[in-house]
Amino acid sequence: MDVLTKLGLTAAVMAILIVRRVRLVYVMSIASLVLGLLFGFQPLTIMKHMLSGFLTPETATLIVTLAAVMVLERMMVEQEIIHRLVDRAQEALPDPRVTMATLPAFMGLLPSAGGAVVSCPMVDQVSTCLNVDAERKVYINYWFRHVWEYWFPLYQGVVLAVSILGVNLGSFMIWGLPFSLFTVAVGMAVGFWGLKSQMELTQVQQEANRWQAWQAFFQEAWPIIAIIGLVLVLKVNVAVATVLILGALFINRRYKIQDIPRLLGVLTESDIILTVAAIMAFRGMLEASGAVSALPKIFAAFGISSLIAILGLPFFTGLLTGSSAGLVGISFPLIRPLLLQTGTINMRWVALAYAAGKAGLMLSPLHLCFSLSATYFRANAGKVWLLVAISEVVVLTLGVLFYQFII
Repeated sequence: MDVLTKLGLTAAVMAILIVRRVRLVYVMSIASLVLGLLFGFQPLTIMKHMLSGFLTPETATLIVTLAAVMVLERMMVEQEIIHRLVDRAQEALPDPRVTMATLPAFMGLLPSAGGAVVSCPMVDQVSTCLNVDAERKVYINYWFRHVWEYWFPLYQGVVLAVSILGVNLGSFMIWGLPFSLFTVAVGMAVGFWGLKSQMELTQVQQEANRWQAWQAFFQEAWPIIAIIGLVLVLKVNVAVATVLILGALFINRRYKIQDIPRLLGVLTESDIILTVAAIMAFRGMLEASGAVSALPKIFAAFGISSLIAILGLPFFTGLLTGSSAGLVGISFPLIRPLLLQTGTINMRWVALAYAAGKAGLMLSPLHLCFSLSATYFRANAGKVWLLVAISEVVVLTLGVLFYQFII
């Protein structure tokens, strides 16, 4: 049995489990076992390789970062910081169309599973002065929430991709930023189509008051701004930066030692941490099998261009998993050899691969943000999906043209 067949069988097992709605932590664990057995490893050896993939500094950084982000989000919700950010945004932005798109984007700065449902009532409230159908509300809420996903360091997929590829976080963020700009432009073109600007120039929205509202907004957003500053400007490790700001917020909001167990309880409300551990264990098994290094030769033998494989694998993985951690954890170890050129990672192709995976993620029926938003607004999910599909095609096309022919 050749390498491609073994990988294909492993992928088939994963696809079946995902379709049957098996939790991703179990999917990745079973996939590691299946892959190891197909490559002739004994059970104890499989466990050894999985453990070697898990017990790395990169894994520790990743888990600490994700755990800190989850606790930070809980604290910001408890302290009503998120609520006040929304109020200040409404005061600062006179155009309700822009406000309607900005609110879910702000919520997206603190990513969480199904988090788009939090901004649904906000979008609904702002849209009352506009003639917006339910499908457009879902599109705006869903699309703009995920504009940061290509580069923002609090997203699971971004941190995981940096760990798997062994690239600099700052470089990853810079190369991913243009896709956010493409996403905003396309989202405005599609989401605002036919909506007239109704500038509500009330007293609170006069120039001076709007400036005060922006000042208040940035004062409330200091935890997020501080993390970005520490990571980008001072080059602080993202895990250290997040923990530092978490500690500062803990002190600033006068939490007590007795509150710590309750705050840490958020880590047990989902299996995100365990899923990440399983993904890194799968990476260890995949590397030990030798399949990763053989992939470029296999694609060349079948006449599949490296760029097509780099776009295709993340896209279909994102479509199947509906999870940024899943799409990166499964596909990026496979495409890593294809991203290597003259001994270094091609960051143009990294940005394209991540964007392709994100496109699949946005179109996945397993993506909670999509289903929850459509349910909230009682919208026709098919019409919304078509709007998202068209938008993703345009974004990816712009990305390929930009990264392959312009820079």
